[in-house]
Amino acid sequence: TAQELRERFYIRWDRAFVLGHRGHGASTTQDDSGRAVVYLDPDQQVHQLVWCILHEVVHVAQICRGDLEHPGEGGVIWRGERHLPLAPEDPAYFDQPWEAEAERVFPQLIAALRASDPKLEPLLAEMERHMQSLDSAGNV
Repeated sequence: TAQELRERFYIRWDRAFVLGHRGHGASTTQDDSGRAVVYLDPDQQVHQLVWCILHEVVHVAQICRGDLEHPGEGGVIWRGERHLPLAPEDPAYFDQPWEAEAERVFPQLIAALRASDPKLEPLLAEMERHMQSLDSAGNV
């Protein structure tokens, strides 16, 4: 139910938080009660938001499963092991295990969206073009 979902996570539109903490268009952390919080930059284009939401929903799942924790004193805990997260501009950023999982399942999420509604195709194609252009420029 919607109430059960609200008890597990919520979304905040907060450009300052996102840019100040991660430098991407979104970030997922936990509040004081342990609920996942997805922060989104509202100034993004729709295709950028779609990418961010799909990526961050993986982190929400990781938190809900207990694989990923943000204890609040810096660092993250991945499957019981403490890590100091890398800066987004670090070339190894997406090699971190929680990011690697999000990248690994991303194509499955895109495929599920494509299968759910053919009208989404132009938006998904634009998102993929945008991400490929960033990737080829070394910005992802």
